Parts: sequence; C-alpha cells; structure tokens
Amino acid sequence: MKNICLTLTLVLTLALSALATPLWAIDYIVTRTDDPNPTAITFPSCQPSGGCSLRQAVLASNKRAGADRIVLARNIYELTLTNATPNSPDGKTGALLVTDALEVVGDSVARTRVRWASGVTLPHQTMPHQHQVWFVQGNAPFTLSRMSISGGRGTLGGCIFFQDGQQVSFSDLSIEECTGTSGGAVYVNGYQAPVFALSRVIFRANRASFGGAITISGTSTVIANDVALSDNSATYDGGAVYGAYRSSYSTPI
Repeated sequence: MKNICLTLTLVLTLALSALATPLWAIDYIVTRTDDPNPTAITFPSCQPSGGCSLRQAVLASNKRAGADRIVLARNIYELTLTNATPNSPDGKTGALLVTDALEVVGDSVARTRVRWASGVTLPHQTMPHQHQVWFVQGNAPFTLSRMSISGGRGTLGGCIFFQDGQQVSFSDLSIEECTGTSGGAVYVNGYQAPVFALSRVIFRANRASFGGAITISGTSTVIANDVALSDNSATYDGGAVYGAYRSSYSTPI
C-alpha cells in the first residue's frame, strides 16, 4: 500500500507557548560531525578534547535539569555507534536518547542532515532501537527544526520514537528513507496523550509493515500544518499514516 503524493493540512487550535524554549536554556554548539565514543563529556560546556559531537551534546543536555538547545551547522552528522542492548537504549550507543527538555535546530532542511552512516545499520527486526536516530522518553518538550533526518531503522519508528506525555514539535523538517516495522519514520506511543505538532514537514520514501510514514498508537493530539507525505509505503496497512488502538486516527490514511 503506497501513497504517491499527499499533502495534509490539519489545523487545530492549541496554545503552543509551552513548546517554546525558555530563556534560561543552555546552548550546546556541536563542532564534530562524527560519532566518537562519548566517554569524556565536560559538563555543561560539552567541549571534550577534539570538540563536541551531537551524541555528546545530547548526553550532556540530559545531565542538566531544565531546557537546553543543541545547534547544528551546515553539515552532515553521521551516527556510527551501534549498541549491544537494543531493547534498553542508553544514548551512549545506538539511538540518540533524549530524557529532558531539548530543542535541536539546524541551518536548513537542505544543508543540515542527521543520519546513520551508509552500511552501518542492520535489519531492523533484529535490533529494535539500535539504529533509530532519536528515542525520546519522559514528559519534557522536544523540538526538531531546520534539518533532514534519514537512514534510521527501528521496530517501532524507523527514525524517531517518542512516548509518555511530552509535547513534540517538528518544523521545517524532512524525514526520509527510514525503515520500521510500525511507523517507517515516526512511532508515537500515545498512552499518556502526547501532543504532536508538525509544521512544514516532509515525509518521503519511508517504509514499514504498518504506517509507511507514521504510526500513532493510543491517544494523541496531532496538530499538522503544511505536511507533505510522498512515496511512503506499507506492506500491510497505512501507506502514509496508521492509527492503532485508541489513536485519533481510527483508520489508515
């Protein structure tokens, strides 16, 4: 089941001020594009010898209570550290694990890319969280903007998984060529009714068994404005979007 080209515009009234980054946030400036072993993290500046990688910045942000921001330049940031315990992501390897309020901002969709390095990822069925790009848990807000994300593999969400009751916001984003069992690009675990806000987001060429681009499981509030779904595919159901259980999407779109 495949969606060729679908533009979805769904606007719901909701106060989005809670999604904004507070004024007291700390900025982590990523200076490396590779994925070194994150053993030496200087808190809070994230400037170990040789500079700060994206993974090191995320781990440093998790250690500091309160909202932070990670700034990415015009570059390609590649993940290469696979892990041995895929069912329990720790962020030191595998998916980038986010546990506290965080905003990650790039230069633009065309000029900032976060991806798994070519040839690194294994079949997603054997390693549930080993090759996702982002794994978000907890109730703190999470924001991604002005970048492309690609190449992830995961059982639930090929590139991005989030759960619990947090508010997740994507803007000026492209998520492409991700593979999952459910939710080729994104899996939303909605059992604590998270808010999922999308603005100017492209889902392209993602694939899964269910929900080629997105799977929403449980109860979630989805705010979508200027969202393009193109060339995503599902083996069984939901070429673009699949709703499961108590999701606000009761049938595939």
